[in-house]
Amino acid sequence: MEQSTEEQWKTIEEKVDKAEKIKIKSRATKINTEEVVGVKGEKKLQDLLNRKRLKALGIPEFDITIVDSALEQEKNVLESEADQLLGIEGSPERALISLRWENLVHALRDNRAIEIERSRMIDRENELLSRIDQSERFGKPTRADAIILDKVRDHINVLDNERDTLLESNPEAYFGLHLKMMKECKYDLQQGNFIETSSIKAIEEEVIEAIRIGKYPFLHGHMGSGKTEFAQFISKKLTGKSALVFSASKETSKAELIGHLALCKGEMPSVAKLIEIIDLEIKNFDEKNPDLSSEEREKKHKVISLYVVEREKTGTETVFDFGYVYKAMRDGIPLIIDEYNMIPHSIWGRMNELLKKREGDIIAVQEDGVEPFPVKKGFFFIFTGNLNQGMEQYIERADLDPAGLRRIHPIKYDYLSQYYERGANDSISLEENAGQKNELFQLILSKVMDTHGNIELPKGSMTKLWRLAMGARVSQDLFAGRFPIKKFYPKIGGTTMNQPYFLKKINIDLGRIDKILEAFSKRQDRDLDFYLWRYGISEAVDEQDKAVLFQLFKLNFNFFENWESNEDDVLSGKARELVVQPIEKKDEKVEKVFLGPREIIEFAFGKGPQRTKYPKINTYNKDNLSTDIEEFQAIEHFTREFEKDLRSLYLEEFGEDLENIRDKIMGRG
Repeated sequence: MEQSTEEQWKTIEEKVDKAEKIKIKSRATKINTEEVVGVKGEKKLQDLLNRKRLKALGIPEFDITIVDSALEQEKNVLESEADQLLGIEGSPERALISLRWENLVHALRDNRAIEIERSRMIDRENELLSRIDQSERFGKPTRADAIILDKVRDHINVLDNERDTLLESNPEAYFGLHLKMMKECKYDLQQGNFIETSSIKAIEEEVIEAIRIGKYPFLHGHMGSGKTEFAQFISKKLTGKSALVFSASKETSKAELIGHLALCKGEMPSVAKLIEIIDLEIKNFDEKNPDLSSEEREKKHKVISLYVVEREKTGTETVFDFGYVYKAMRDGIPLIIDEYNMIPHSIWGRMNELLKKREGDIIAVQEDGVEPFPVKKGFFFIFTGNLNQGMEQYIERADLDPAGLRRIHPIKYDYLSQYYERGANDSISLEENAGQKNELFQLILSKVMDTHGNIELPKGSMTKLWRLAMGARVSQDLFAGRFPIKKFYPKIGGTTMNQPYFLKKINIDLGRIDKILEAFSKRQDRDLDFYLWRYGISEAVDEQDKAVLFQLFKLNFNFFENWESNEDDVLSGKARELVVQPIEKKDEKVEKVFLGPREIIEFAFGKGPQRTKYPKINTYNKDNLSTDIEEFQAIEHFTREFEKDLRSLYLEEFGEDLENIRDKIMGRG
């Protein structure tokens, strides 16, 4: 039965995808080789095949062998295989590549325009909010600004819809923009920058809006969710300055927050001033002792001079030592107060008054001799904390003061979103559950992929990474006191306990996940299980926490197969200490799997949209191929026209130079 045109194109697309992956792997081999020999840019690796020249560069014999092998593989196998799949110039496969090129260029440019316009609208929104707030404070009309604000917000919604539509407009937009997002995440991870996910961006807008209208945000969430890092990110984003950070406790004093009078060593006066003081002291002495001989008077003058010098050098004075709040207000710096609701109630009264202060307000220091000062631009509060909801780990947190609640804006700051079973019939399949809801898994993939969007890991690692993300999120919910389905209740001797166990002192948070992946990436001769144990579960100081975590990952997420352990004894009370015998697979030959950017995006975000536009082809089958040459030529002309723009565009978007632009574009497809 003859294939339909759509079916024919699906077959062609499969061939292009296969060739694309081969070329990506070829490119990855070349890049790795470049790193070995230290040659990039216009120099050709083939020119370095001469062993004498390699040795002259100081490259070890072992590395030369790697270079030879890599180049031979690239030259004789990968490139040849890809070219055979793509066919001759003018083939449907190469026409499809040109169409992908065109779609990607348009997607990147349209997305960039939307981002610029949206950023401008957000700035305009914040400007209007500040202006409306200032007008309300001084009793001025705000109706005109409110009308403009509504229009600005409508435009932001339109831009958001345009961005969503663009993302789903064609496969290249879907893969290209998602890859751009993950590459930016990879860069931020490497630089130690804060990672903005979709859910965090929504919180970010709420936090900034609250600050603009003088309702200082109180970020409440559980340990390890990243509240303080987020507050520091917001502070730097709004002011360009690093915030002051004060860690509150039940011993926090007014002096620490506001300030206090203190004795301090006075400054040594200048030479001229010191001589003036000595002359005055000598003059007073001479007036009181007129009958001294010249010799005696000279001796006394020397004593007076020495005394004055020592007195001025060791003197003290009373000054006001500014606390964190006054210092931040005076200098125009954001102030983050961690664990805000651990501050004693006796101090909140004074703090509540300070929460009213805004830019330009005058702070009258109560202590004598201290001049009033204005609150400088750039100051605002951000509070973080954990609400006391009867949980053991937050027992020392006090209830928030009602007066203070009128002036702060509580915002829940949770762990990154991640799918896992929340119902008895839910599937844990990655293929069925890939999507935007898996922010934790997307972050993990960004961490382990290289800067070009490729991943090469031991066989089966992708499934393990997916289960690590799910298990980590379950542990975070158990720490937060959220009731799981019965499947996640602890088990003793195969029998499920009647109630869940809530972790008291540990969960597998982002910090631990980062160290687990960093160690795994460097030593892939050991499997992920080993590092989950070493840098995650074994760090628990509570043995029952440790036993529950070990069993959770073992029984529900298929980790620690054949590991010997006694978690049943710990959970039943028969043993106090968890004893585990890790299995290290260091001597086995590791079989690796190479995954290109397209596969990574599908794992992270799910399948992209179906293609609805193909190059024009009149008929196509094995025996009769007739193509619309004019259409191909038009696409090729488009490609040439955008060659220069595309190079600068990719340099701007991805921050890297492209030696082989066409292969690179297809590799990000």
